[in-house]
Amino acid sequence: MRRVRLVVGVALLGLVCNIAPVAAVSQRAALVKPTIALGRLHSCGVARAGTVVCWGNNAYGQLGNNSIVQSLVPVSVHGAGNVGVLSGVKSITAGNGFSCALLVATTVDCWGYGGDGELGTSGYARSLVPVQVHGVENVGHLRAVKSVTAGNGFACALLLDGTVVCWGANASGELGTNGTVRSAVPVRVHGVGNHGILRNVQAVSAGSGVTPCAALADKTAVCWGANTNGELGNNSTAGSLVPVPVHGVGNHGVLGDVRAVSGSGTVSSCALTGTGKTYCWGYNGSVGINSTTGNSLTPVQVHGVSNVGFLSGVTAIVNQSLVPCALGSGGAVDCWGGSGGALLGDGAYGPGVVPVQAHGVNNVGFLQNVTAISAGEQATCALLVNGAVECWGANTNGELGNNSTAAALTPTPVHGIGDLGDLAL
Repeated sequence: MRRVRLVVGVALLGLVCNIAPVAAVSQRAALVKPTIALGRLHSCGVARAGTVVCWGNNAYGQLGNNSIVQSLVPVSVHGAGNVGVLSGVKSITAGNGFSCALLVATTVDCWGYGGDGELGTSGYARSLVPVQVHGVENVGHLRAVKSVTAGNGFACALLLDGTVVCWGANASGELGTNGTVRSAVPVRVHGVGNHGILRNVQAVSAGSGVTPCAALADKTAVCWGANTNGELGNNSTAGSLVPVPVHGVGNHGVLGDVRAVSGSGTVSSCALTGTGKTYCWGYNGSVGINSTTGNSLTPVQVHGVSNVGFLSGVTAIVNQSLVPCALGSGGAVDCWGGSGGALLGDGAYGPGVVPVQAHGVNNVGFLQNVTAISAGEQATCALLVNGAVECWGANTNGELGNNSTAAALTPTPVHGIGDLGDLAL
């Protein structure tokens, strides 16, 4: 099977933790907050016990179960060296044919396709089970990691000291090193203007293309990499091999009050402010401003559902392929964009030039009680407060985890391991 470099999943950021003795790690692992992450054609979730399950396409071993056979229902990710199951995991991220996990011990394990060096092990071979990411410049192993995010052939990690390292493909400068040479081990992202290294980072998102973005401590945002549709937000379509500041609305100053970012979903990038407002930039069909013509080279505010006012009360954003989605403070999910697929979750085939609210299971009412969202090329998933996971989309590779490859225009529950009951993380 030929590996197509298109889009991948968005990572959910992990919480800060300190290195702890083995006994303490085991205790903390039982208290992990469940998370979900979708890659290009597969999905994963972390259970409260700190173990991981994945489902969907497995052509490169991205399900981590020592196999290359796809699975239409969740399977447990094996442990390093194919011993037991992976445990002590804090959060998960999924990319284009590979997956990575942040462990409670602040280290990172990856598995799946490695042809671009995205496993971070100094080599370019795939691995069907988790392997530990090496340290910067291949010294030891990567440690003191706060969060990890996987992109299209590359991954990035935010360290506890506020710096960022990336590894893998680099044809568009997605590693932020002022070059285009790929790296099979983590390298430090350079600073704005290529001065020193990037510091004071609060959050980083690889996105699903090759344009990562980061939110800084001063509440501004920077992006780097490809810029075909204005995904850098700097009033240009020229790519950048190092981070550049995201400009403000109307190209005035820089975007402020940034709390979170989503790297480019191949055609647009987005930011969430401290007041729950959402801004996007790039291809107009994916920025939620009731248009499909042209590009917005600087941020524009996403319109409200049914084009009424502006989207507000947002607590999280994801941006996959052509379809960004926002999680509201009340646990509802709104999505927009697309090109006719089933990713909006509103019971119809898109696109949506402004946000629409995702419907409930079996198209009854609206999706609610959601605590986290993630999206891939052909599917979107929501984690509910009770640990259940509900997904919708094309499902060609079993990304919905419901023992089927049939599309679902509204959320459907992910089945349990072995197709027993429904998944509960």
